Amino acid sequence: MNWRNIFIPLFVLMYSCGSKPNNQQKEAGKDLVINNFSIDSSMSDSARLIKIETLIEKEQYNEAISHIDYLLNSNPDNPAWLFIKADALERKRDTISALSFYLKADSVAGKFPQARMAILNIYAETQNPQTLPYSKLLLDDPASEKIQSDILMMQGIYYSKTGKWNMAEAIYSKIIKQNYTFLQAYIEKGLLYYDRQDYKKALDIFALSTEVKNDFADGYFWMGKTYHKLNQKEMAILNFKKSLALDPSIQEAREELKTLGAIQ
Repeated sequence: MNWRNIFIPLFVLMYSCGSKPNNQQKEAGKDLVINNFSIDSSMSDSARLIKIETLIEKEQYNEAISHIDYLLNSNPDNPAWLFIKADALERKRDTISALSFYLKADSVAGKFPQARMAILNIYAETQNPQTLPYSKLLLDDPASEKIQSDILMMQGIYYSKTGKWNMAEAIYSKIIKQNYTFLQAYIEKGLLYYDRQDYKKALDIFALSTEVKNDFADGYFWMGKTYHKLNQKEMAILNFKKSLALDPSIQEAREELKTLGAIQ
């Protein structure tokens, strides 16, 4: 989603400066042990944030959280650091703890758009009934105008996961009508039909996404999956190859090609 494209958004960085060091941080050069990890207390906050980002990229979440906790020791109400900890916890799949830190980050900031979108995402993915009232709260906020499609997407995901497919389809169609370049709406709408084994309808929708953006790897991937279901092997292989050429990180496309005997 758009709200997670950058690890530390500019909005977050606004909160990252100006914290006062506590007594532990004044002891420069002395390593501390936090959550069983040795923490260098002489490191600047900016350098520590870079280290945290690197650790998260390497999926070393526990050590990253130890460094975040070090920062929070000096300023437990810093919204940026609360947000970063929540993000690390979510990546670690500790959704309950992540939600609590996103909520706290939003509360202490007064209004934290990235945290609010993360909260809404968790609500939708966990089928929480709070999804709909919370999304309405965000939609009613003039500051959310540029991310209305993202907010509506969360409503659609909630409806999809709770089995309200007609309502989900209506939401995805609304997004496409308002913003036809919002490609994920095509994928989610197509998946409604794919999951109900209406493969021809799903294929039409996935194909539309590649007409909007002819280098959309996910669109070709799902076309490949659908052609496979329709027993059209050659077309499946063609689309899986297109998907993989556009985005080599789609490992599932590679596995599908192996299954189809197209590659070793």
